[in-house]
Amino acid sequence: MFELQILEWINANLHGDKVLNFLFGFVTNSGNAGLIWIALSLIFLIPKNTRKAGFVMLVTLLLSFLLVDVILKPTISRPRPYELSKSIFNFLKTAGIDIPSSPSFPSGHASSAFATSFAMYFQNKKFGKPLVIYGVIVAISRIFFCVHYVSDVITGAVIGFLTAYFIVEIVRKFDRRQISKTGVLKVRDDITF
Repeated sequence: MFELQILEWINANLHGDKVLNFLFGFVTNSGNAGLIWIALSLIFLIPKNTRKAGFVMLVTLLLSFLLVDVILKPTISRPRPYELSKSIFNFLKTAGIDIPSSPSFPSGHASSAFATSFAMYFQNKKFGKPLVIYGVIVAISRIFFCVHYVSDVITGAVIGFLTAYFIVEIVRKFDRRQISKTGVLKVRDDITF
């Protein structure tokens, strides 16, 4: 399997770098159970000027979780790379990251990272750009630690992106309906549709 060969190359050539292991370890662990994305969404709920964006982030995160973790992972049930490679499994035992027990396809970390970061980006580029960059790094960390195949991460990222786009479009349509009913257009600096 070509994808497993890619991960075995990463394992043999990149895992000896302690700085990379530490940095990617921090990033990948921050994405466990979507905690960083839940925390950021809740933080954005506090200020009035980002409250709507925080709510959209939470809704997007919930939808991507349902699609990936509740529907796709159990249905497809793809084995993790470490289940097929002893060298990857041995690395993970000493890497200091949680060894996931759920199926591999698609990546929940990538899906939640892209869903929430793009939900913010579509609404507020100032806050969204750094979140998207962080989301990309989270997705790469899953490949770096060989807990997902490249196709798992790409698919998870696409699902997250499309989920964000879908939810933001629904919110935009709702806002347009509200404007047409009231005849009032409220312009806010924090949300750019």
